[in-house]
Amino acid sequence: MASLLPLLATVLGQPGGGQPMQSLDAVIMQVFDKDHSGSVSLKETDSTLTALGGMVGGMRSPGDDGGGPNEIEGMIQSAKDFAPTLFNLLDSDGSKTLDKKELLWVTKFQKALQSGGLRNLTRDVFAALDTDEDGSVTTAEIATEDVAQLAAIVELVQAVLPLPNLLVDPAHEAQRDGLRTHLAHAMKMLDANSDGAVTKLEAGKAFKAFRVMFLKAAKNLREMGPMLAMFGGMDGGGGMGGMGGMDGMGGMGGMGGMGGMGG
Repeated sequence: MASLLPLLATVLGQPGGGQPMQSLDAVIMQVFDKDHSGSVSLKETDSTLTALGGMVGGMRSPGDDGGGPNEIEGMIQSAKDFAPTLFNLLDSDGSKTLDKKELLWVTKFQKALQSGGLRNLTRDVFAALDTDEDGSVTTAEIATEDVAQLAAIVELVQAVLPLPNLLVDPAHEAQRDGLRTHLAHAMKMLDANSDGAVTKLEAGKAFKAFRVMFLKAAKNLREMGPMLAMFGGMDGGGGMGGMGGMDGMGGMGGMGGMGGMGG
């Protein structure tokens, strides 16, 4: 499958064929918006990724049945696993779908990864949560009731990646609970050994691995988007319904920058 990417990109004239690539958010809309409603639903995302996963699995070489999932299959599964959390983060109007405006945050997230802003944010948020300064963040620290501490975290996020769903007022109980829920989801994703704590080492490894995966998947999707969209009508039937653009989001650990606390 991996060898098909440059071939199909060449056929499409991208990159290097004189046609500029679309932004990541535009390609995601093109590939995943099956009903052309102008928004992407979780159901559309899941069915598209399932279709692509079936297609990729069917393209294995003869005699290659016994191995585990390849890189692209792993990305697709990560995307499916993370999609509900992603929608919860980006769906600012509660519509259960992501429209063009909400998907713009995916491109902003990509740029924050490339610039290093997200790395710095995750490091700063980790430090803000590690109140006993022992080099790890525990479930108890995530569940903090300290309004000033939570306000400081919101301020850090707002400066780098001001997702509407994360711009909360910690003095408001319901909003404070929502922020802690996002933090808990992020921690669960990073807690590799499930011991209830995330160390700097765990966080650093998770962030670095995620950055590589996201940027690679985003590049592949932007190159392949037009071709994938051409096959996108075959939902659930083995068609080339989608690609790693949402895989790229597959590791978007929790709250944007929280995706790899540390690094």
